[in-house]
Amino acid sequence: MFLSDIKNFELFLNNFLEDRGNYVLPANISKDELYKFCESYIKESSNLNFLELIAQGNKDIRRLTIDPKLKLKAQRKIKQLENDFFNNQNSVFTQSIAVYTEREAYSKASKDELKIFIDPEYITEHPSPMSLLNYLMYMDYFFNGNWILNMCSFPNLESSTLTRYFSGPKTKRNYETSFYFHNKNSLILYAFKVFQNVLSKNLGLRIEDLLVYFFEDYCKNNFEIEWLPIHFAGKKEKINIQTKNLFTVEEQIRKQWNLLISEGEIDKELFMLESTPRISNLKSLLHKKYVYLNEKNENVNRITHLLFSDQSELTIIKNTKADLYEENFVQLFAKHKVKFSYFEKYQQKDINFLIKNNIIMRTKDDVICANKKQILRIAILSKLFDYGVIHYYNGIIKIYRKVDLKRQQHEIDEMLKEGLLAYKNTLFSKPESDYLNYILNDSEFDNALGIRNKYLHGSIFEDNIQDMMYGLIILAIYVIKINEELILREHYENVEKNYQ
Repeated sequence: MFLSDIKNFELFLNNFLEDRGNYVLPANISKDELYKFCESYIKESSNLNFLELIAQGNKDIRRLTIDPKLKLKAQRKIKQLENDFFNNQNSVFTQSIAVYTEREAYSKASKDELKIFIDPEYITEHPSPMSLLNYLMYMDYFFNGNWILNMCSFPNLESSTLTRYFSGPKTKRNYETSFYFHNKNSLILYAFKVFQNVLSKNLGLRIEDLLVYFFEDYCKNNFEIEWLPIHFAGKKEKINIQTKNLFTVEEQIRKQWNLLISEGEIDKELFMLESTPRISNLKSLLHKKYVYLNEKNENVNRITHLLFSDQSELTIIKNTKADLYEENFVQLFAKHKVKFSYFEKYQQKDINFLIKNNIIMRTKDDVICANKKQILRIAILSKLFDYGVIHYYNGIIKIYRKVDLKRQQHEIDEMLKEGLLAYKNTLFSKPESDYLNYILNDSEFDNALGIRNKYLHGSIFEDNIQDMMYGLIILAIYVIKINEELILREHYENVEKNYQ
């Protein structure tokens, strides 16, 4: 009976998804029968979500080995369904993304368009490697104002709760993506490609030349750090050879940074014996570098939900002449003069909780508001809700006055003492290391791109410019992060040189 209905295969898959039911599969179904059942499902199904799960080859699935043949069949069926979908123009929703090299065209482009301007004139007039690296570093959409990599997925910021809920089944090891996430990543990929073309055409350089300058000259001249030589494949080599080389270099940098942190120098003989560390295990020279919500503190999770979630019960007031509604509670009391008495009793209980925890206040006139200290605390919590992390040594917005950053750090220090927040000292923040693992490896996430694994494990493939650009982007990220570490170490008194 179970095998008679092809839809039952989705019940089987549900056992390995996040927040799904526990369905009992009849014990007398053999592995061979289940394998054929999967083949039939692929052939007959039009559910892209479940087909994607098969194509990913979820490693947690028991009683069924999703081998390369099943993956390939699922991938081909997905491609067929997508072609059918996009051939129907009435079914397509798009957002325009563009990289401009002419300022006038860039200025006239729609405000709704995701766009980047690459200025060939500026690049040509500022040909020094450091100027060009700075140009990359400040590229729109690359890093946010707090200097967290903006290419990461930020679900709370980039999609609504309902959108995520109805986006289809996800495995327990799924990297959360969205329509906006894919678009902003595509935009940076195109921007790097255009930048590479401008460098080559106008200056006879490659991004690889800028990376070599950073490790061979800049670090030695400015910080007395000598890296082991880094060699890139020649520009006349096939694209797949150049790309494979990029991921080899990434591992070399990872190992060298690990030695620099632990030993204070990069010893060639020790380098040859050391294994490559995990991205998330790379340490920082900076103390208290990345700040997070304290997962062990139930209060702070409730606070952020009440303040910022679109599913908070405090987003609407129905006791006024006209209902008041905003996307979250902070917007509600910031945009409107709302009184405590406007809220229902069940809502007042939550508001009292926020008042008790010194997040908001209630005036003598019964108005809900926040003082300067509370506003700063709300801003800190807001960034943590949106991005999952705050860089302690950078402002949560593009702050240029040191006094503002000191106020922010002082408030963070208080919240750390109160147990609301926690910190870690790593080269990459958790969102950043998760993103890099999503791009590079296939061991962390079932839906990972796994580009590095593909190139370093002997796969045969055609030239792929996108993979090459990802490789260059990731190496540029390493340069930006390492440069930041070295500069901040010299400028902050509370930085511990060999802190681990």
